[in-house]
Amino acid sequence: MSIQILDNYFSFNQQNFIYNYCRNSKFKIGWEDSDDLDKQNYKSIHSPFTYDEYLKSGLKEGVDKISKLNAKPANIVINLTKPGDVHIPHTHNGQVVLLYYVNLEWQSHWAGETLFYDNECKEVIKTSIYQPGRIILFDGEIPHTIRPQTYNGPQFRFTASVFFNKSTLDSNFKL
Repeated sequence: MSIQILDNYFSFNQQNFIYNYCRNSKFKIGWEDSDDLDKQNYKSIHSPFTYDEYLKSGLKEGVDKISKLNAKPANIVINLTKPGDVHIPHTHNGQVVLLYYVNLEWQSHWAGETLFYDNECKEVIKTSIYQPGRIILFDGEIPHTIRPQTYNGPQFRFTASVFFNKSTLDSNFKL
């Protein structure tokens, strides 16, 4: 089970550009984190990106620095969360996930961490504090979720999720 935390892949100017591009995206309501019908009442707000938007946003420049990810993404989504949102542990089977923390400012007491669980979702095995500009690269089969941000922080928490199908990655790819 590999979870890599990568910092300093984007300059401050690149982070600003990505933030403004993502903030001005066309967001939609929908996108459930679970197939469980009882949990599908918790709709997320997201902006699906085309490959062209991915290129224009500046995200690809940082992703390209991670040399082992030399495949075209299968899916790109900008997630927008708010205080009080409900987040369900979920997986992305058959995929490698690159998660990028988009906000330019974040304080640890605002919460918003990404939590990774054991296979039974009984124990948190790793936590990544929301740190602006951070990239988390992980196997999508690891159950994970977001800890909701607090009400005393920013109204919106943005993340960019870039999904790669394992089948399209180089055969030597290892997390």
